[in-house]
Amino acid sequence: MDDVINKLIRHIKKNKIKYITISESNHRSYTSHTFQYKFVKALYENNIIDTFSSERMGINDSKIIDYYLENGLDIDEMIPKLFFGGMGFYRIFKYFSKKSFKDYKIVGLEEDNICKKVYDLFPKDLKISKTYNQKEREEFWLNNIKKIVKERGNLFINGYHLSKDDIIGKYFIDNFPKETLILSMASLEIKTQILLINRELYPGDNGFNRAIEKDDYITKVQKIDRIAPPTKIERKAKGWKLIKVDKHNRNEKIRAVGCYLALYEDEYKDKLNIVEEVSYKLKNYDYLILFEKSIYREKMIY
Repeated sequence: MDDVINKLIRHIKKNKIKYITISESNHRSYTSHTFQYKFVKALYENNIIDTFSSERMGINDSKIIDYYLENGLDIDEMIPKLFFGGMGFYRIFKYFSKKSFKDYKIVGLEEDNICKKVYDLFPKDLKISKTYNQKEREEFWLNNIKKIVKERGNLFINGYHLSKDDIIGKYFIDNFPKETLILSMASLEIKTQILLINRELYPGDNGFNRAIEKDDYITKVQKIDRIAPPTKIERKAKGWKLIKVDKHNRNEKIRAVGCYLALYEDEYKDKLNIVEEVSYKLKNYDYLILFEKSIYREKMIY
């Protein structure tokens, strides 16, 4: 892991990179988030980037985070108050809580989905307001990214929807082609949540969404190989590797899993193969960070 980070830092310094996006093998990958935590520390300590964000870190998340960091309050007391708080950012919060608040910025750029019950959790002098998404999610996100780029001139951000094929990645490539680095992560063994839905109770195109909204499903935490076996390049994992994307491997695919995989119970029983549905071509990234085993962690902020 450390060798891969050192190679990336050398590349970033040499090419004067200012904007970095990075995915995970899956949103519940403690291993991916451990890498990203160490990577953030290296970027900051080498005076490369001082602005950090994450998928599912919202506008009001930022207000809470800033309040706790600026006032030197307990990060462990802050975590339950966040609406989501970003992917794998707990250790990053802890790290920056020991730094001077004026020397860095952690910024939320997405919409917050606020439950009214949480308002009573906040300090009385912290002003929290509803953020309304008037556009599609990625457009709303991109609009706020443009503002922080203008203000800060650098950004590290993790999560999906950030590749060269997404509007956020395209923005960086189009406007800062020589200063942008777009990274992906993949693992040979991915363990995460599989949600099994009863087809008879939830038929139709919206069946999955209705079942998930009602929390009416069976949860299995296991390797996803049964329904999404490793891809050709993932089977080459041995230790940690940094693989440059080029004309020879650009059409190779990696799996990228969000919070969970949902299937009907009969599909799971019949070992339906959904690997194509959760796979992405390497051409959408500059480098692949490949490792052997993704450790599952239910709470994605850790």
